[in-house]
Amino acid sequence: MRSKLLLVTIAGITAVACSSGEPAHLEPGATVVDLGSAPTLSASPLTTTSVAKDAVVLVDPSARAAHVVRVEPFQIERTLPLDHTHATGGILVGPDVRYIVGLSGSDIVVHGAHATRVNPVVLPGQRIASVAFDADAGLLALADEFESLALLQLSADGDVEGAWLGGPLLGDDGALGAGGFIGGGRLVSGLSGGRLAVIDVRGSIAAQTWTYRVLNVPNLDRANFIARIPDAERLALVGGTSRLFVLDTDTGAVVSEMAIADAGSRSWSTLGRPHVTVPTTDEAQPLRVIYPDATGKFVEKKLKSRAGAEKAGGVALEQSHLDQARGILTLVAKDRAGKVETRYVARYRLTDSLLLDVSELPRIGDVALAPDHYVVRFPSQLGALERRKYGRIPDLDRLENFNLPRIAR
Repeated sequence: MRSKLLLVTIAGITAVACSSGEPAHLEPGATVVDLGSAPTLSASPLTTTSVAKDAVVLVDPSARAAHVVRVEPFQIERTLPLDHTHATGGILVGPDVRYIVGLSGSDIVVHGAHATRVNPVVLPGQRIASVAFDADAGLLALADEFESLALLQLSADGDVEGAWLGGPLLGDDGALGAGGFIGGGRLVSGLSGGRLAVIDVRGSIAAQTWTYRVLNVPNLDRANFIARIPDAERLALVGGTSRLFVLDTDTGAVVSEMAIADAGSRSWSTLGRPHVTVPTTDEAQPLRVIYPDATGKFVEKKLKSRAGAEKAGGVALEQSHLDQARGILTLVAKDRAGKVETRYVARYRLTDSLLLDVSELPRIGDVALAPDHYVVRFPSQLGALERRKYGRIPDLDRLENFNLPRIAR
């Protein structure tokens, strides 16, 4: 049986967005670096940015470093070297940026507060195809193109406390599929036949074998997306091919269920509150966003895209962030009108689907979203960042030439 392991960053300061046709996921932040999809795996893109309170973390390949950038006041707080990782894969950021995990090819490099560990567990493949990270619990799961699975347990400072390398087969229960951390050290993964495996990650590392239990979910064909609901640790959002579920992962009970059209371009995101964005055939409101509330009930909103996009090839999402507390959905997207492609950031008020503001973005460059501003990193050996306030004509501040000390060495 072939596995489709899709591991999604759910907790801590990271979370992920996706815009590919296959169900895929990532961490909070911005432009993704897609590590490539393996034949039997749904690849999980990794971001080159992450968001932590009022700071963002951006990988700068020119400087082979990660910059921790304070949004207010706008300044580079510190720079962390990524010499071992070549800064080509992606990053996972621990609580309060006390450590960074750099990924490149099949290499795993833990830049801890006290030491750097290179490949604390060795994957036999050539590239990391998908990843899941629970920053609060310090748990990390990674899969290569051969479906080998590496589990890591990290301290708050990034010290490696345990590791194990396992295969995708759970005995007679079949192979692991799409999955995500849901809190309490648990990784939930899809199995065949509408079943889910609830894996005790710490227990599996300690026993050096899979420790898990199985839940049966009626009407679930195949799990493509699994995410923790932030204010209800027992509840998880599970996305199938044609239906959405809110599931009690302790009892297996279905709290809510909703049919969803099988749209290949749907985008799953764990940035902010987990949600799915789906294109519609409604030219007036071509985007649907669906998310669970605190009780597990589904909320659905229809949104209007930029004028003309729905008639000219649609909207391609790079990332989407749902801030339920403020009632705002923020999208980084591209749309096409004829041969002209426009990249932009847009914000919607969820109570009435009002488009609050939209502003164009440079065609290239990483984007990290913060509550009141967003930060753009431009490709530059010397270093170039802009902080922009949301709005049609954004106020901006710029930092430049901050890579000079590293280049001069």
